[in-house]
Amino acid sequence: MKHLPFSRRSALTQSEWEVWAGQLMAEGRFFAAYDTAQQGLQHFPDSRALKQLQARALMRTGGIDEAKAILEGLLPPILADTAALEKFWQRWQDKLQPTAAPGAQQFLEAIADLRQFLEGWQGRLFQAAGPDEESIGLLARIYKDLWKRTGDPALARQSYELYSYGYGSTGGYWTGINAATMSLISGESARARELAARVVGQCQEQLATAKPEELYWLQATRGEGFLLLGQSEAAIAAYEAASRQVDGHYDYIVSSRQQLRLLEQHGITVPPEIWTALKPPTVVVFTGHMLDQPGRTPARFPAELLPAVQQAIEGHLTDLEVQLGFSGAAGGADLLFLEAMQQRQARTHVVLPFALEDYLQTSVAFAGRYWPGRCQRALKLADSVRFVTTERYLGDDVLFRFANLVLQGLATLHAQRLDTAPHLLAVWDGVPSPLPGGTADMIAQWPDAQRLHVIRLDELRAQTQAPGSGRSQPPEAPAPAAPAPSPTAGRRRVIKALLFADIHQFSKITEEQLPLYVYEFLERLAAAAPPPPGLINTWGDAIFLALDEALPLVDYAFALRDAVVQTDWRQVGLPAHLNLRIALHAGPVFQATDALTGRENLYGTHVNRAARLEPRTPPGKIYASEQFAALLLTEQQLTPPPRRPAVRYVCDYAGIVSLPKDFGRQPVFHIRRLSDHEALYG
Repeated sequence: MKHLPFSRRSALTQSEWEVWAGQLMAEGRFFAAYDTAQQGLQHFPDSRALKQLQARALMRTGGIDEAKAILEGLLPPILADTAALEKFWQRWQDKLQPTAAPGAQQFLEAIADLRQFLEGWQGRLFQAAGPDEESIGLLARIYKDLWKRTGDPALARQSYELYSYGYGSTGGYWTGINAATMSLISGESARARELAARVVGQCQEQLATAKPEELYWLQATRGEGFLLLGQSEAAIAAYEAASRQVDGHYDYIVSSRQQLRLLEQHGITVPPEIWTALKPPTVVVFTGHMLDQPGRTPARFPAELLPAVQQAIEGHLTDLEVQLGFSGAAGGADLLFLEAMQQRQARTHVVLPFALEDYLQTSVAFAGRYWPGRCQRALKLADSVRFVTTERYLGDDVLFRFANLVLQGLATLHAQRLDTAPHLLAVWDGVPSPLPGGTADMIAQWPDAQRLHVIRLDELRAQTQAPGSGRSQPPEAPAPAAPAPSPTAGRRRVIKALLFADIHQFSKITEEQLPLYVYEFLERLAAAAPPPPGLINTWGDAIFLALDEALPLVDYAFALRDAVVQTDWRQVGLPAHLNLRIALHAGPVFQATDALTGRENLYGTHVNRAARLEPRTPPGKIYASEQFAALLLTEQQLTPPPRRPAVRYVCDYAGIVSLPKDFGRQPVFHIRRLSDHEALYG
């Protein structure tokens, strides 16, 4: 159903929406699963399964707070706050510690009897509400993830309590094994072993009658239980059996690997054979030269090298066992890569630098009359096609480098969610080049030499061409005319990282408070969060800043937000709880001196897009477009240590929003800081 037209999606039944979103989750396509569940809920707003799938997708992509809100809405209030009962009893036990007074111990015993009664009553509440292991377990996972971020042991305990309640009321093995692991983390190793032994036996009994889709989880759960029991050989066998049931369900592997790292951090030895069995899918970024333009001398990629390059690409894909690929679609190496990937039924994601019509003219059609058709076919078969800008080329070569940066960032984002890192596969002539956005540029800035694989055109040419040959073969047909000159020729666009922010509920500031906003709020904000050098402007409650790079802009966004939310503005006569909405975007813009003001200013569609994203941002959060999130991740990889920030940032998928004023739908990401405790667990 991945290519189902929007016009037909309204005819899907509730069950079909649920199956579709579930399939996307099972394939590790968490972003698409969220979007599909969201679309399905527009037709079936009471679907519990779609809400659970939406929450699961958000959890996989880091939207923990949003997932928590969804899950808490699926449970009775008492179950959504399992810590309340524990806090109640702890408070009474602190008050009623045994003393010298006669009868104190007996009173405590009576209280214990009452506790047992109330716990039984809570169990009946589970039954009355209908035991929902999925919602209970997912909310428990939320508290586990919050504990990973903060290190707060109370959150780990709350996760354990929820998993235990879920296991006690439903007997489900997955809440049982998680209760065992979280009890280990909470310092109750004996309880962890007790639960692990029960769950291992339970899974063993269910294997004989299990459905095929349950086999992975039953075996992986047995493996985790054996590790908690110290039985390494049995654990290896169980995980190897689980790995034989993956069949492209990459999210299974991600979940297991995260759990294994958790065990390792708490003293459990994970044999290397298990990590080998649960190898994540291979993600590849591809870059390569186009075919030679007619008459190019000396030759770089002549047409007679096509079979050799194709064979070399196919060989690397086989050796690396590539399952996901990111690339452009230019006439030459790009299309050979896409066709080889699609022949293998591997997933392909294409990033294009500008409008398709111009791209076909500048980067495909010159190669011959058959190449535009090959390009269109590859784009149709691709799992996604993204444009860093949908506007025209206009002769701005900087768009090619911007597309490469976004390409690398998107691949990194997908690889991180699959618990791996991307490889770079390149078809290159071995000649360094200062050309921004070219193959040599991509290779030069790739951060991981261990994950770089180069197919050398000069070596292939030496093997296939006669000595002294230096001219390339002509294309199959004369190249079409280049795009007509643009009226903006000579006025080139530049790539800018853009910030728009405004004060939430600024309209509630009264007329007499406006001078306080101008003379107190803005002055204190400038002192607490001085903006970096760049193009900055304010009007009303809006703040606009444009920089050449994404990283310093994110640093400023957090400084700006913290300066607002951490200040008690009542001291200067303003409302106490002022807050900001901050939106980030990146793209090509025109930079020029305004003839009326004499100041530098920016113009273009992407300035407007950044402004349209800001009203859709929740107060207190920093949201970014997909282009900005990809650029940020790439810059974090490429920034050398002296300039690399001490704080690292995470891009959590927050869904797709509809932008006002006919700007369409926009994938957005929630940008947050990576805590030290969270980094420990990967």
